[in-house]
Amino acid sequence: MSTASGNLSARRGPGAGIAFFRLLLALPGGCAAALQLVAPVAGCYALFDRRARRAAGWYLRHRFPGAGRFRLGMHAWRLMTAQGRALVLAAWIGRRGLPPIPRVTTPVGEALLHDSSRGVILLISHFGCWQAALAGVGSCGRPVTVLAQADLNARLDKRTLALREREAIRFLDAESGVDGGLFECLEALARGELVCLMGDRPAGPVVELPFLGGRRAFPLSPWWLAARSGAPVLPLWLALEGGTRMKFYFGEPIHPPQTVGRRPDPESVRRAAEPYLRRLTELAHDYPYEFFWFDS
Repeated sequence: MSTASGNLSARRGPGAGIAFFRLLLALPGGCAAALQLVAPVAGCYALFDRRARRAAGWYLRHRFPGAGRFRLGMHAWRLMTAQGRALVLAAWIGRRGLPPIPRVTTPVGEALLHDSSRGVILLISHFGCWQAALAGVGSCGRPVTVLAQADLNARLDKRTLALREREAIRFLDAESGVDGGLFECLEALARGELVCLMGDRPAGPVVELPFLGGRRAFPLSPWWLAARSGAPVLPLWLALEGGTRMKFYFGEPIHPPQTVGRRPDPESVRRAAEPYLRRLTELAHDYPYEFFWFDS
């Protein structure tokens, strides 16, 4: 079974419910109403969807160590509510376009975003309204290639949910072909494009790294691409700040050592990924219900 088919969202989201929320978003003031309705819907999932609770279990137990069964259930409800609101906001942005969003960045990272002479690997996580982060990347005025798993839930393709100009971004299926789109990504980097990958969803070859006091499998592909191409890795996150307010966070650029003709070893990946994991941990503490890591 493919990784995508095992994802929690592959069988979630009844058609009638999605159609209702889309209709609500088309009405004046519909976004605020939809955001309010998410909490009771998420409550039903937290109460009755055992698979969803189990899928969130590792993250919640490590983020809230010592929490009992009842408190973990409440944390699961708040996590699912935040995820539902992120999806509502992504669909709202897909209808209206991306609003002005404050950025927390560095001069070096900002320069990389707009330097079309070299390719850059943008490392996105399942954090906050990550779908809208793709829309923000698409507005940089540079060609963008996104390597991600295709969403099997055709009613809710989260990759393109927040995009109005979908032709501005080229999507590659991470589960297609023998190389999962990696060599096409190398070519895109050589052309000076922005290449977006998910940094936290285990897919394809993985490497175990320390996170939240435990060890978790992280994808190797971003670090393999950086080591082969010499392109810098620029992590970014889009946090929800309440209502329709959001904030971009950009990490410091990461420059893994280049390798030729071989896969980077786990220790070199650990060293390269350390700044990303450190910032991811900080954000998981600052925004505890916005890290959407659901085990398959």
